[in-house]
Amino acid sequence: MCMLLRKDSGHYLAIVVYVKCCSLEEERRKERIPTELMRSFILTSHTAPGRAPAASSICNDRTRRRAVCVETMMHLTCTNMPVEKIDHALETIKFNGIHNVLALRGDPPHGQDKFVQVEGGFACALDLVQHIRSKYGDYFGITVAGYPEAHPDAIQGEGGATLEAYSNDLAYLKRKVDAGADLIVTQLFYDTDIFLKFVNDCRQIGITCPIVPGIMPINNYKGFMRMTGFCKTKIPSEITAALDPIKDNEEAVRAYGIHLGTEMCKKIIASGIKTLHLYTLNVDKSALGILMFTRPRGRGKKLQEEWAVPLKSVEGISERFTNFCQGKLTSSPWSELDGLQPETKIIDDQLVKINQKGFLTINSEPAVNGEKSDSPTVDHLEMSRPFLIHLSAGQSDSPAGHSQQKTRELPE
Repeated sequence: MCMLLRKDSGHYLAIVVYVKCCSLEEERRKERIPTELMRSFILTSHTAPGRAPAASSICNDRTRRRAVCVETMMHLTCTNMPVEKIDHALETIKFNGIHNVLALRGDPPHGQDKFVQVEGGFACALDLVQHIRSKYGDYFGITVAGYPEAHPDAIQGEGGATLEAYSNDLAYLKRKVDAGADLIVTQLFYDTDIFLKFVNDCRQIGITCPIVPGIMPINNYKGFMRMTGFCKTKIPSEITAALDPIKDNEEAVRAYGIHLGTEMCKKIIASGIKTLHLYTLNVDKSALGILMFTRPRGRGKKLQEEWAVPLKSVEGISERFTNFCQGKLTSSPWSELDGLQPETKIIDDQLVKINQKGFLTINSEPAVNGEKSDSPTVDHLEMSRPFLIHLSAGQSDSPAGHSQQKTRELPE
């Protein structure tokens, strides 16, 4: 799943967690991620390639969209999927109110080295994008993959893709966009300059849609080497030099991964890119660490001391919010003000009780009686809506006023 966080400066950050199905442990893992991070959409990989989305996964996606007010994007590939299965998947998610699709060719089936077009299916993501647009019109927002170093199939040897292969891959990406794709999310990379060059090259050939960089934090050395080998990703020499002495120390590798990811994100944001996409592969700690250190803060040191701390359980999140309401913490990730303001004193006790029960108050407002509708106080409260996060599995099924959002509506 992918969660985008809108920051006060207008930048966006994203966490991505791919889930095969919705087991209890996976649901608990997702509950550890603060729901306020989920702002634009959740990207879900429902099943193994060649299988339609499971009913339980669709149900959970629908619940997330309705209860958490976040749009869901389905991960759809061509692997072992004839047109009938693809249409069944699309009709199913459409019936459940899901408006966004990540359209991919997909990896070869398990045990095979090369992708083979299944009988009655599609050969590539371009075919899938064209099919979705021709049959479903403008209903779906379509996201496609971009490859800053060219698609792995175009990379031969350690030297990377040839200039011709890279140019051909860019031209193919433009064909996917011209066919109806609204958004590009990139393959992982560890050389930020390669990504920035890729964005510029895309603009030079007329690709104007948002391009979102895919950042994969380094969680452990073996996983890092396996993933970069599979994707044929270049590893800068300074990263190799930093990892070699600590490769057997998992905590040190993870800490370095958070540092590296943070620096990459800061450089990308400084270049003018407003959206980041963090892959987690079901390990969320590093991504959350990068989010914490990347967000711009006027009171950075105090905020990191009070909020950027390891949590041992979901209950720790509730405790953190409760401490803020009790005045034990004076900084807030959502406000530049120090602590709760005087007008909140009349509801301090209620706020503490609410947070202790697992409902986390992002902001709050006391009742105002006897004021005229044009009062500045009333105008202020009308603009400041409380937002609550429920940490349990039981969620409301139909919040009022939730509107659909497609990926084409995301900012640059």
